[in-house]
Amino acid sequence: MSNLTTRNLAKHSFASKESSTLPSGWTSITIGDAANYLNGRAFKSSEWESTGRPIIRIQNLNNENAFFNRTTQNFEERFSIDHGDVLFAWSASLGVHIWRDGPAWLNQHIFKVIPEKFTYKYFLFYFLKKTTSELYAKAHGSGMVHVTKNKFEATKLPLPPLPEQHRIVAKIEELFSEIDSGVESLKVAQTKLNTARQSLLKAAFEGKLTEQWRKENTDKLECPEALLERIQAEHEAHYQQQLTDWQHQLKDWEAAGKEGKKPRKPKVPKALPPLTQQELAELPELPEGWFYIQLSALGELARGKSKHRPRNDPSLFGGQYPFIQTGEVKGSKGIITEHSATYNETGLAQSRLWPKGTLCITIAANIAETAFLGFVRKVSS
Repeated sequence: MSNLTTRNLAKHSFASKESSTLPSGWTSITIGDAANYLNGRAFKSSEWESTGRPIIRIQNLNNENAFFNRTTQNFEERFSIDHGDVLFAWSASLGVHIWRDGPAWLNQHIFKVIPEKFTYKYFLFYFLKKTTSELYAKAHGSGMVHVTKNKFEATKLPLPPLPEQHRIVAKIEELFSEIDSGVESLKVAQTKLNTARQSLLKAAFEGKLTEQWRKENTDKLECPEALLERIQAEHEAHYQQQLTDWQHQLKDWEAAGKEGKKPRKPKVPKALPPLTQQELAELPELPEGWFYIQLSALGELARGKSKHRPRNDPSLFGGQYPFIQTGEVKGSKGIITEHSATYNETGLAQSRLWPKGTLCITIAANIAETAFLGFVRKVSS
């Protein structure tokens, strides 16, 4: 608890002027001098109820939808919280908060911050926001962070006179409001850009972008029948190449004494039936010379695979084969060049390698995100 008196504050101001490191009238004190910090109560599970005052836990500060434990019992006033109180979570997840609801009880690992008369609570609130990252750096451990009360209270606070504290807070909130407006404008602009991008793609695949080109280049247009025949021929050629590669792999496997996994013979491409008139009627009308075809007819359409369970078994990882997941497709901006994990030989044996340039389309978590593989060798999940 702070014992800083008006006389002691004046001494701090005098020392500040002597050092000349702060603006005129400012002083350097500690966070411990600026306020009292009361730790919450260690509530027992036997005290939890379904009604009564909410018990504020760290998860309630970090997530407005988190469930509240409650109690109808009464406890010491020091653990009582009301609207507008400043709270500082100091264990597991550092952070300063303003309590915006009604009466509540404070759980352990959260400080109730009671500013001294010479400290404007919102000035202290914003300073704690600023220093939270520094407190993370000074905290013991990693991940679930924790800061001791002594280290926390020893943090230096440059303190201006009270009227200037109010002015600083007013300016911060004015500028934050402008920033928030700018962020909102960027969100609106981003939405408009996304809409424009989708409209552009829609026009492209309805033939509208090349409408004039088609009129001027009728001699270069391929009839639907010829184009379909060429697609089927290329598809068959691709299969024959796969078959030839497999035969060579099989011979090498046999020559090596049939060690390891036997090369798998490629499947014969399955011809899908043409779209029915009912299916075509549900699709947008196409320009003359265009036609609909199944995606699988344009190449090999296959899923990434990981047969082993559990899929995150550590025995599968730590080798030379990049392991690509949906999040890396989404974050790639079109070409996948980074990965966070690799498969070893065990992992590869239950998965599959894909060549550089393979088009990836996500079908789970991040639906329909697309990107090309930028690696020479790739394992897909």
